[in-house]
Amino acid sequence: MQATLEGQTVRGGNPLYVDAVEDPDVQRLSSQGLTVFCLRHGAALLAIFGLRDALRADAASVISTLQAQDILVSIVSGDSYTVVEKLATDLGIPLSRVKGQCTPEDKARYVTSLSTALVGSKKAGSTATTIFCGDGTNDAVALAQADIGIYMAG
Repeated sequence: MQATLEGQTVRGGNPLYVDAVEDPDVQRLSSQGLTVFCLRHGAALLAIFGLRDALRADAASVISTLQAQDILVSIVSGDSYTVVEKLATDLGIPLSRVKGQCTPEDKARYVTSLSTALVGSKKAGSTATTIFCGDGTNDAVALAQADIGIYMAG
């Protein structure tokens, strides 16, 4: 989020977006595996929030079922690497298929790279489909880039 207030820029978002990655409180919250949201007005960092998402009880079993059917599962998120890696570990997703601190453009590039890799690795008669699930406007480009885009309201 970005706006102007009293002639100065107001930004709200992840620490990278608001230039607060080096702030000790941001680092402390990130190291706890929390998603960090910051609010900056001009040079002043006004607020830092540490947020934790709760996984649905059936999330790990759903991922396991997909993987048992040779469906590759990735996580591509704007959240910090620490948060995304913890989530992936909890869900049994290999860290090689996990990307954190992604911009909307990074997410779209990742979807494109998956589609390209899948087309190149197809066996005769097989199909490869990329599905992207997203929950925000920052996912719009990747949702459009995928063969199937699924928007999930939170």
